[in-house]
Amino acid sequence: MGKKKEIFIISSDPKITVLLENYLVQEGHQVRNAQDAFAALGLLKDYQPQIIYIDQTIPELGGERLALMIREIPRLKSCYIVILSVPSAEKRLNLEAIGADCAIVKGPFSAMSEDIAKTLCEAESPTSTVPTLEGYGGLDPTQITQELLSQNKHLESLLECISEGIIEIERGRILYANKSAIAFLRTTRESLVGSSIDELPDTQARDILNPPKVSCAQSGREKANSFIANIFDKQLLVNGLDLFSEKRIVLLTDITERKRMEAIVEATNLTQNLGYIFSGIRHEIGNPVNSIKMALTVLQKNLAIYDRHKTAEFINRSLEEVTRLEYLLRALKNYSLFEKPVIQQTSIEQFFRSILPLVKEDLENKGIRVWTDIQKDDLTAMTDSRALHHVLLNLITNAADAVTGKEAPYITLSAKEKSGKIVIKVDDNGCGIAKEDFANIFTPFFTSKPQGTGLGLAIVEKMLKSMKGQIEIDSIRDFGTTVTVTLPEGT
Repeated sequence: MGKKKEIFIISSDPKITVLLENYLVQEGHQVRNAQDAFAALGLLKDYQPQIIYIDQTIPELGGERLALMIREIPRLKSCYIVILSVPSAEKRLNLEAIGADCAIVKGPFSAMSEDIAKTLCEAESPTSTVPTLEGYGGLDPTQITQELLSQNKHLESLLECISEGIIEIERGRILYANKSAIAFLRTTRESLVGSSIDELPDTQARDILNPPKVSCAQSGREKANSFIANIFDKQLLVNGLDLFSEKRIVLLTDITERKRMEAIVEATNLTQNLGYIFSGIRHEIGNPVNSIKMALTVLQKNLAIYDRHKTAEFINRSLEEVTRLEYLLRALKNYSLFEKPVIQQTSIEQFFRSILPLVKEDLENKGIRVWTDIQKDDLTAMTDSRALHHVLLNLITNAADAVTGKEAPYITLSAKEKSGKIVIKVDDNGCGIAKEDFANIFTPFFTSKPQGTGLGLAIVEKMLKSMKGQIEIDSIRDFGTTVTVTLPEGT
């Protein structure tokens, strides 16, 4: 047998361990053993065997994963690893993928001992780089079945312990459901497993396990196999995984608590925002109301002595404040506008052609040059053109205000397709935005303009979110600003 070796046996089967250890000791080898994967890894921290025999059904990690982990330990790279396996007799293991040198089919030890002797010789002077499988003769078929069942039982035990619901379906019939899935659906294993989905008494359960295939109106594509369902007192995230043929797995994740916490956070944020908004409204309405009250009070006290010209002056001052109030009320109305946008395929080129005449003449009269740059003529976005019209007008107006007083002021409107999105940019060479203002630019009633309401960008952001769009702003003080609007691409 050549040189005597340090040999490590990793097996939870005491019969295999005793027989194998006795055989190897009789051959003069030094032998140690471990009954589970974690104990084995602990010993291998300061132990360097030359040959390791690993039972494929070792607890915790399993023999294949354990072999791969051992092979990744640098000082054990040259160790000769042998897998002891019954299932390998039915299905050849990919030994090279798990870092094993050889596999021996477990069976009567009289048959196994010959194969073990071969591995000892092979470990002494390896003759092939191709992993081999030893031993078929004398194997009891029931032993294969028992070990395969043992492996399946281990996997099933793991599935039964996890909190996520797992349901296996083939051709509309339920083949397996773990404990969590049964609890979510408030049923029993006996009434669920083996049943056809269409025969389930609970309509909600049927819809979760076999949701209707809905095609997207624009693209004809089926919707994603992921949705949120309410069943009994829970909210479940349902993920359908199509495997092969007509087999699929449905995963049920309880998100009830997550949604409850999100609702609490949202309510808290809403309360804080409402306080900020009402404070802003009180301030914005309070100023003109006070001005009107003061003007009318002065006028009332002096009606007898003021001439028509002086009286008209106070009336005009009051009317100006009323106009300011009307403007504020229109802005507040716009803030709640388009709650349910009508999303349609919109040509970007045609949209630019419709909006530019509305602003170009006025801007050029102020000395502001307007440039356009559209990547290609057939760009389309999924958007509500009314809302997008409001968004672009607001952004162009902001840009015009920013470039006022600048030398050679200009505004550039551009559009391109990027990663399945339509990207529209409004660039200017204006005064830019101060760094300290960036955190509040989308906050209602925050403004740096003397006559602004602070609702413009808040409205823009809200409208874009309702259309599944986004807005980003990059700005350098006294250099210019770039506003980037991203929308879903048309089909």
